[in-house]
Amino acid sequence: KLTPSNFSLSRVWIETKDRKPYVKNQRCNNIVMENNIAERVGVDAARSIGLIVTHGEDFRIKHNEFKDVGYSGMSIGYSWGTGRPTCYRMDVGYNYVYDTCQTMHDGGGMYTLGAQPNSHYYNNYIERANLGLQGYYTDNGTRYETIENNYEKITLDSMKSMRKYLEEENAELRWEISELEHRLNLVEE
Repeated sequence: KLTPSNFSLSRVWIETKDRKPYVKNQRCNNIVMENNIAERVGVDAARSIGLIVTHGEDFRIKHNEFKDVGYSGMSIGYSWGTGRPTCYRMDVGYNYVYDTCQTMHDGGGMYTLGAQPNSHYYNNYIERANLGLQGYYTDNGTRYETIENNYEKITLDSMKSMRKYLEEENAELRWEISELEHRLNLVEE
């Protein structure tokens, strides 16, 4: 018998079917994800993400809640640097993302990676990215998307926790510590 106390789900993963012949980088398309709640994701698997889309086009992700997540609440895109886009026309709005990045520091409430032509991220509310440097994390090569009217609430306590974590991780993360100190100064002012 499956009960919430004896099984775990690591993420919502939307992907294409394994069809032969195999098509490299095939994208899911016309996916609607609305009015859902993903909660306590990654309690047992630290690197878990609430929702991940690596190859997609014409997605509509609206009015969802991602709460209590080990890593990023949402991760969209999969092309580092100047690589070829893997996501197109992502419509992401009115989502509530809360209490993420509890175990990993290089993510955010919402995380995007690579070029995403004609994508729109708007009216999302992100609160408590914990160890993440920012609520909305635009990583390497993020471009060609509109990001507007999003709200990010960062508490002083979560920023101090992040600083302690980074100091314990060693000198490799010194640049992240300096970025965090700059943000802490802004909040304390």
